[in-house]
Amino acid sequence: MIYAVAGTECLLSGVGGPAVNRWLGMFVMLPAAFTGLVMTVATARRAAPGAGRSAWICLSIALTLYFIGLTIGAGSWLMHREPFPGPADFFFCAFYPAIAAAALYL
Repeated sequence: MIYAVAGTECLLSGVGGPAVNRWLGMFVMLPAAFTGLVMTVATARRAAPGAGRSAWICLSIALTLYFIGLTIGAGSWLMHREPFPGPADFFFCAFYPAIAAAALYL
């Protein structure tokens, strides 16, 4: 929570100028997405078999796809390539059916 608030504050206040905002904007989501991914995978592994566990597994798959998309997008920006349209978009689009499946299992 503190990480999200600090990242948002830095981006909104413009601390460090445009260069810092550009780099921070590219990478502020990666640690938060990875933390969420690790937490959902751990929960899915420990959940009792049934619809709830299936929902956690689908959510883990969705967050994995989203994290891969973020990583590819950040890598594209680092190589000074426009990330849209690109390979990251496949993972971002695949995120939605997986998250819908998780919602249906609830």
